[in-house]
Amino acid sequence: EVSAMGFILAGACKDIVIVLFSWMFFGEQVTAQQALGFTVALTGVFFWSYLKVNPSSPTARCTERLLGLPAEKQPTENTPLVKDKV
Repeated sequence: EVSAMGFILAGACKDIVIVLFSWMFFGEQVTAQQALGFTVALTGVFFWSYLKVNPSSPTARCTERLLGLPAEKQPTENTPLVKDKV
């Protein structure tokens, strides 16, 4: 299952691969602005992936605080498996 954000990030990676392929095999010029933009995009992709894999890491917690996001509550032994009884 892939979210909408996953598709957007996959599209950014696809664009980067296309530009790198044309640079390596066809000798196309890559400007410093393009290289910087692709570096920022890849950094964002890796950071987003890290946060998805490790949501309880100190980095994720710090990012939540910096962005003002509500912290996710971790379940405990007393947390019910079902919220509402039938």
